Amino acid sequence: MANILIFMQKNKISYHFFYNFVALTYKIMKRDLDVNHHVNNLSYLSIASELINDEDYSNASFINIIFKKEITYGDTIECLYKDNIVYLCNEDKSFVHGAVIIK
Repeated sequence: MANILIFMQKNKISYHFFYNFVALTYKIMKRDLDVNHHVNNLSYLSIASELINDEDYSNASFINIIFKKEITYGDTIECLYKDNIVYLCNEDKSFVHGAVIIK
């Protein structure tokens, strides 16, 4: 059975299969944190930009960062990119902390 990522946004549920994702494992560092010791907005975008191809990133006219649950210092996250969305998941991909949508 294939692993499925379930992501909710505004009462809509999207299902994405883990295959054909571009993936990145990232360990949160102190430089990623805001004054509340959570990952700051710019860090979400910086992490996502490592996965988004240069052409899509430079031609973007819309970027939306969605927060579901805080990410803190020392957390290891799995970032998955497909269809102009970067999902920031916990290490075993059972929970989505947030997403960066680029159009």
